Amino acid sequence: MIPEWLVKERSWFEETMYMAHPTRMKERAEELEGYVYTKGYMPFNPFGCGRYKYCEGGRWGRQKALAFGLSLQQKLCGCSGVLGISEGVLGEIRDRLRWDKEKNIRVFHDAGFDPMWDSEYERLKLRSEFGDVFSDLRGEHTFIQLIGPSAIGKTYWIKELKKHFGQLLLRVKNVTTRPFREKDDEDSYYSITKDQFLTGVKDFKFLEIDDYLNEYYGSSLEEAKSILRSCNAICAMTPRGVKKWHECRFEINLVFILLKPVSEEVLARNLGLGRRGETDPQKIMQKLAKAKDFVLPPEINHIFVPITGDDEYDRPKIFDAVKAFIR
Repeated sequence: MIPEWLVKERSWFEETMYMAHPTRMKERAEELEGYVYTKGYMPFNPFGCGRYKYCEGGRWGRQKALAFGLSLQQKLCGCSGVLGISEGVLGEIRDRLRWDKEKNIRVFHDAGFDPMWDSEYERLKLRSEFGDVFSDLRGEHTFIQLIGPSAIGKTYWIKELKKHFGQLLLRVKNVTTRPFREKDDEDSYYSITKDQFLTGVKDFKFLEIDDYLNEYYGSSLEEAKSILRSCNAICAMTPRGVKKWHECRFEINLVFILLKPVSEEVLARNLGLGRRGETDPQKIMQKLAKAKDFVLPPEINHIFVPITGDDEYDRPKIFDAVKAFIR
């Protein structure tokens, strides 16, 4: 089954992104607009709607210019992109949160355009008219991602966690071109063709994409956010995927749990005899070799859970790691 978000064509309104950035960055307009365009949006820069010296720096002054920008954001732009921090930007975010129930806001902190971002945000969030707008943007629910090599048991543990937590935890289905191995895959993935996948890439439908053993995988921020509006979410992820999702930490609450085997024998046992039943020695060796790539960079905070392959030992460790974030 192909997910609706993959085939739905966005309207001009949904594609248009209001660019929220400080006045001090207005001379970099072309660079900022180009960046937004590469992210799959049509950039709308309020500083381009009239010369600064006539608007904010002229007859209108700051308050009228800000009011003008807020009006344009609501009437013309289906989403907003945060590229820097200032009083005006926080006012724009706060205003959008007031009327946009779907919170269509992207935060591009890691693009590195604003060197004053962190210090300005820490200073301004103490003011009552702003508060911690990113906390309000993220909401109360958490997206939990299990990271680990093939055959570590991610699908199994997600199934067990969903059974335990019930409606408090729903699975975010990723997209893959890999044929389903078993019935449980239908709960984990949307299966599509490689042509459909590449069309989705061209249309900016995926937050991140990866290829593993000649098959494509992808995940959608839209899919995750739709679940997080009402409950917590969980999925399996690759280290490369985690790096892209980590960039969204200002938009959604994220927890990364790295499942790592205590020895190579744990994976070999699962691949050859256990949940996978892999019989091709060459494929087993490929997957064991790939397992060494499953590490996360130190700047990405994560929880490490050693996997022994003994359910009685592993279960409480995994469940306790997840339970701490279920609301």
